[in-house]
Amino acid sequence: MIIFGWGKKSKKIADVGLMRCKNCNNMTVFELRELSNKVSIYFIPVAKWKKQNYLVCPVCDAGFEIEENDKNDILNECIKLPDSKISLEI
Repeated sequence: MIIFGWGKKSKKIADVGLMRCKNCNNMTVFELRELSNKVSIYFIPVAKWKKQNYLVCPVCDAGFEIEENDKNDILNECIKLPDSKISLEI
């Protein structure tokens, strides 16, 4: 008997800074997330495809799709930011 599965997986890549959400209008630290389709055999992932990048509001879970080159620019800027807990205290 072969056990396999498939579906979508969301993976948090980084916190990207304090922004105002267009959906819920809250000021919060957004997350950069990668959404991809996956296949697993015996609970071991064997393939991923159709990767998409999103900026996600953690308050209302609204996602805003971004391109791969924009993702790299955002990650380069994130290196300069303080930890998300510190930025919320300020």
